[in-house]
Amino acid sequence: MEAIRVGDESAVNSLAAKFVEMAATPEVNMRDVQSAGESLIRPLVGRLTDWLRETGEIVIDAEGGLAQVPWPAVPAGPKSLLIDHATVVQTTGATAGSRKCFTEPRRSGLTLMVAEPKLAGALTKDFPPLPDARREAMRLRHKFSRTELLEGAAATANAVKSRIVMARTFHFAGHGITNGGFGGLLVAPDPNRAGRDVLGAEELANLDLSGLELAFFAACSTADGETGGSLNVDNLVRAVLEAGAGNVVAARWPAQSAVTSDLVGLFYDDWLDGRSAEFALRRAVQHIRANPQTAHPSFWAGFQIFRRF
Repeated sequence: MEAIRVGDESAVNSLAAKFVEMAATPEVNMRDVQSAGESLIRPLVGRLTDWLRETGEIVIDAEGGLAQVPWPAVPAGPKSLLIDHATVVQTTGATAGSRKCFTEPRRSGLTLMVAEPKLAGALTKDFPPLPDARREAMRLRHKFSRTELLEGAAATANAVKSRIVMARTFHFAGHGITNGGFGGLLVAPDPNRAGRDVLGAEELANLDLSGLELAFFAACSTADGETGGSLNVDNLVRAVLEAGAGNVVAARWPAQSAVTSDLVGLFYDDWLDGRSAEFALRRAVQHIRANPQTAHPSFWAGFQIFRRF
């Protein structure tokens, strides 16, 4: 473990914000994205080279603006990115207590899938239907031996909370929101609780998710708001990890639904074969990158894996 100061905090945060914006925008030329990334990590180049020689995995616990950086897309050389050399995991600090050890095959545990919750009211104007999300869930559910699917009007906050505590895998295919660091999942309104259409980070953090090996948020901006690094308790990723989950995959920015669906399918193929979550995500991303039409980091770099250590 090594702590590194990267220079003037204000200047670094500015460079980080520029790189994130360029990486998330498909219209930005790849050469310009590369240049922005090189400016950001210039203070780290020496140590980065050493790390890549020493290990096939890099775990990053970043604070401030650096916590928002899509690290797999950071340049590691003139013609390569960090993901070309290592799996990259972001952590939110040391775990408290022991984690449940699973011995049975992953397919056998309960998988909770939430697909395209039916939104109501003003939300329907800002958040359009996601037909790809439902198709994605329909394909995925057959990969597992025990699956419970909540979709449409049945996907309420209470329904999700009551079932996720029994699940080993949680897959959410819908809309995520973030506002000033607060994160939440948009769900169907509960008929018994008017206006109850957001499942927020605080509610998830108060659950016992120690039996949850993986949470995959196939939803826009579910990892956004992590500007405070391990201190941001209102972030969805932080909340689920605090509740005891082993791994979280989430998106930094709005994701293109068809590409996301392909990435999700590739990820689960490897993960259900016993590969680690970070390995499975890296392989899925490499497949997306191999297509010239989706090689830009805006299509793949937003999805990152988070874990507590």
